[in-house]
Amino acid sequence: MIVTIDRKKLQQARIKKGLSQRGLAQVAGVSTLAVNRLEQGSSTPRPSTLKKICDVLDVDILKVCNIS
Repeated sequence: MIVTIDRKKLQQARIKKGLSQRGLAQVAGVSTLAVNRLEQGSSTPRPSTLKKICDVLDVDILKVCNIS
């Protein structure tokens, strides 16, 4: 099973909420580096980090994860 994350959906949701990467990180309680790496695709976040980000953005975690 391969899980990929739709990084564009998360980035668009962040922008729609009016949050910078730093602002999202502060509200979600994660590092700015984690948010940056997620959006750039340079690493895959832990499930707990992704959940925190999705909760702040009001995004269903299953809608940003593609399972194949």
